[in-house]
Amino acid sequence: SDWCYIYVGNLNKEITERDLARTFRRFGHVHHVEIRVTQGCPYIDNERPNLQSPRYATIEFYSIGAAQRALDLNGYSLLGTKLAV
Repeated sequence: SDWCYIYVGNLNKEITERDLARTFRRFGHVHHVEIRVTQGCPYIDNERPNLQSPRYATIEFYSIGAAQRALDLNGYSLLGTKLAV
């Protein structure tokens, strides 16, 4: 099967997985969103790793076409930061 994932970097510390799902669903059905800190660990809100740690997300779509279209959001400003897609 084809990979349907994209990487989204340069996340504002206030961005949630729900925010990302809402932003990216315009390109196709989002299967899963996971925010991580630079160490690769999943970001768990109540554990609060160092808030200064850079955060990124992986977003999985149900189709490769949706993932390819989502690349258009590179540079899109979300909560004051420009996404790196």
